[in-house]
Amino acid sequence: MRLWPFRKQSKPEPAVVVPFPEDISELSVLKRHTLRALLGILADRHYQCRSPHPFCGDIQKIEGTLQFVAESALQQSPDGRRVIGIYLTKAKRGLLDGDREPETPFEYVACLDIAESKPSRKFVVQPMSDGTYIARYGGIVNPVEGDYSTGGLDVEGDTRTFRCNPEPTHAGWHYFDSPLDEKQRVVPHYHCAVVGQYWLIADVDFEHGTAEVAHLEVKSWPEHNYGIHKPESQSNIYMTRRDDDSEFSRTIAENLNPTLF
Repeated sequence: MRLWPFRKQSKPEPAVVVPFPEDISELSVLKRHTLRALLGILADRHYQCRSPHPFCGDIQKIEGTLQFVAESALQQSPDGRRVIGIYLTKAKRGLLDGDREPETPFEYVACLDIAESKPSRKFVVQPMSDGTYIARYGGIVNPVEGDYSTGGLDVEGDTRTFRCNPEPTHAGWHYFDSPLDEKQRVVPHYHCAVVGQYWLIADVDFEHGTAEVAHLEVKSWPEHNYGIHKPESQSNIYMTRRDDDSEFSRTIAENLNPTLF
């Protein structure tokens, strides 16, 4: 009897940052990466997370509807890499043409109005070799009033990192082709809101109309990093951030209440 030798299973290659494709300047390609990164960002959350993350917590206990407008732009990082800047602006309930109230979930999302004079938060997105994205999130410096895709990431402020899987395994999702791709204006413009148990994302063009382009089930990602605020801990004891670039320090910086240091 011949015995086959045992083979060592190779470990999966770790995901690393890679360049965007050369055609990222094409609007349809920019929109595709923006939408997929955005859905992945929304999926990186946990309902038990008490840290100051934008989409964490129990959405049933949030007053009002969780909603925002997102615009994106192709940009360059300080080290010369091409990145996508995704800008978030607070949104409020809007009306359809003729001051008609929205009657369906999609109509509600499509007619959202911007509620701020300039964007307030930003994601800086880079692609990973495994098809996911990594996004750094924080406040904005030098945004231009009335222009909702301007300003740099406030790297001196409190930032955190999102792991963005555009096809998450823990929640239901779906992408739809946008009929606006061939006639869209220059800046990708998305309306996003939680309606029931789903995020709805609408592609909006003020000249050519609106289209539903994605929805995502609102569920907790088991691997979400909610840092020092563990759900089983109800204490108010906080750890001290060290002034270095270690994983420990980054976790504390991402999850500690910024008023405490």
